[in-house]
Amino acid sequence: HERLHLEPRRVRQFEAENNKAPATIIAMTAHALSGDEERCTKAGMDGYLSKPFTTRELSQILEKYIAKAA
Repeated sequence: HERLHLEPRRVRQFEAENNKAPATIIAMTAHALSGDEERCTKAGMDGYLSKPFTTRELSQILEKYIAKAA
């Protein structure tokens, strides 16, 4: 899980250092452990989706962030 939390921080650091708009980062994991969603959020991710998921669930999370970007 350490790498999971490191990568979004690097992205956020790059964005801040280069005056870039934040990219949307959605975690998709097969490891649906208690507290994972909170850890992902604290690591800088915007959303979280655990496997198995339905196409409806995937569509809902994508639509949420597409609407924010518009």
